[in-house]
Amino acid sequence: MPTVNGKLITQGHDCLETLDTLKQKTTNTIQNVQTLEAQMMNLSQQQEQKYAQELNTIKNHLNQLDKRCILLEESISRQFVQFIIVSICSSIFGLFCLWYWFGTPHKPKSQTQVGILYITKNFKLSIS
Repeated sequence: MPTVNGKLITQGHDCLETLDTLKQKTTNTIQNVQTLEAQMMNLSQQQEQKYAQELNTIKNHLNQLDKRCILLEESISRQFVQFIIVSICSSIFGLFCLWYWFGTPHKPKSQTQVGILYITKNFKLSIS
């Protein structure tokens, strides 16, 4: 065996040990990288599932809001039609009342009572 300054040098044996340790370290790092890749894949899949669930809940909520909007639009249109009908009927009733009010002659109270007496006398005469 070779000696340097009186010390034995075992180069071949040390090289083999360093090669073995390097192989072990590289396999360990490769395994670590593979486990990290697997963890990253799992995390990304979990994130994708989470995003998909959130999208589904948002879509469901939007569908519910859309249905509510449709119901509100229908009720508003029904109420508007009812309002128009009530407005038209009240206008017609008001015009009828005005026509009746201005169409009937307004006589003083004494003339009205005389007219009533005249009608009752004539009615009694025609009956008898």
